[in-house]
Amino acid sequence: MLTARENFYEAVKGGNPDRFANQYEAVHLLMHPGYLHNPSPKAGQENVVNAWGITSSFPAGLPGAFPVHTPDKIVIKDIEHWKDYVHAPSLDFPEAEWDMFRAQYDAVDTTQAYKAVFIVPGIFEMCHNLGEISNTLMNLMVYGDEMHELIKYITDYEMRLAELICS
Repeated sequence: MLTARENFYEAVKGGNPDRFANQYEAVHLLMHPGYLHNPSPKAGQENVVNAWGITSSFPAGLPGAFPVHTPDKIVIKDIEHWKDYVHAPSLDFPEAEWDMFRAQYDAVDTTQAYKAVFIVPGIFEMCHNLGEISNTLMNLMVYGDEMHELIKYITDYEMRLAELICS
């Protein structure tokens, strides 16, 4: 019988897996120090502001948190001046925090599963979390240059984070 990792690889390459994959059994999702500094609401919590300035709520009885986009809580008030509103959180984490996560990374048996650092939200989701979905979709059509700059800013941040994780 193949390990979960081998089975996943066989499925991906079009080989001969010996069973259906069981969700994420072949991928060990890991965190990074940024999660310690970027609060997210727990079930029942409302109006939690994260490190990007995004306000989110997780009303009781719902499956997850979602950004609050009342006019006073939208981060990007005007896409033409997004740099005045959007400020990426610091990536300067104490070495002790990296050591804690490094221990988790090192504990993964890579003969059994792949390692993958869990980074959310994605770039598009970050754009609409910062600026509200309807505004973001309109901005993509009308303010392409500004949205391109915003996407590059978010991507550059995530690339710096990826470099830190890999090192």
